[in-house]
Amino acid sequence: IVGRMDMGLVKNARAGGKISSTGGNYVGGVAGYSSAKLRGCLAKVTLSGLSYIGGIAGEGGIITDCAAISDITDFTEKIGAVAGYVDFAKENAEIKNNFFVDRGTAGIDRVSCEGIAEPFAYAEFSALAGEFADIILEFTADGVTLGKIKVPFGGSVKPSDIPEIPEKSGYFARWEEFDFENITFPRVLCAEYIRLLSSIACENLSEKGLPLVLADGSFDDSAQILVDTESSSVFAPENWELRIVTMNGSAPNALRFLKPSGNSKLMQYINGAWKPVECVENGSYLIIENPVLDNGTAAFCVSSGSPSMLPIIVLSAAAVVGIAVVVIILVKKKSRKKQEQVTK
Repeated sequence: IVGRMDMGLVKNARAGGKISSTGGNYVGGVAGYSSAKLRGCLAKVTLSGLSYIGGIAGEGGIITDCAAISDITDFTEKIGAVAGYVDFAKENAEIKNNFFVDRGTAGIDRVSCEGIAEPFAYAEFSALAGEFADIILEFTADGVTLGKIKVPFGGSVKPSDIPEIPEKSGYFARWEEFDFENITFPRVLCAEYIRLLSSIACENLSEKGLPLVLADGSFDDSAQILVDTESSSVFAPENWELRIVTMNGSAPNALRFLKPSGNSKLMQYINGAWKPVECVENGSYLIIENPVLDNGTAAFCVSSGSPSMLPIIVLSAAAVVGIAVVVIILVKKKSRKKQEQVTK
């Protein structure tokens, strides 16, 4: 209501809303600093600043018959539900008959004093302030109010009572972090729109630092892809590497598996047997479109694919040598027969 007041009187004022100072002192619901009179005032305010922060005054000299409930969210020192600080050594200081709903900050500079600044029940504040004391949760999205809920002091809100957030293409939405249990102060809650992730990677990396598996789709920031390379129930064939994939979150549109080497192939464990899976090579990865997962999990294995050519070369060479030996034997036999015929 006033920033600094050195003379005059503020009487029966009501201060509500949010007051903040990013780098300053003397933040108060009725006055930032006042050496003049504040009488019969009510405050229901959210405050933040550095120091000298109070529901009625950041620093006050004459505060009488006032009541407050405050939510001080950011500070360094000298805070109070009634006043952040009072210099009681001043000759004209008069602080008496003030009350506050205690939410952890006490009355003046974290101290409560009977007859000066003392706690009372929210019901007493409500009887004094009427509808001004109501605890309202307001839900907004992009500046539009979606709904309001009146909550009893210390009450809670059921998830089914919370308004749905309108969808926005390419984003997922959630309400800002808030504890919907034991609510003791009003709050304006804003919907948060966060751009969807198009790809997420597992934490398992190759020797070159590449993820073993990636998932493509539309994911919020809680989505995970987990990969196990060992299992006590499913075993990959010899020379194949196991990849048990578990998705936490939305189902993927595609899975990408890092190729160990060469022209890799991919199989999936289906109905107790390994079966080939159609995939497309793209750089270092094999891509499966629209993978089939059972409750978000599936077992795959990946191989280098093409068999080694060395055994084939060895077998081919052996066959050539064998044929040559047979030919030589046949030639020698034929030559001997000719010599025997000439001798006769």
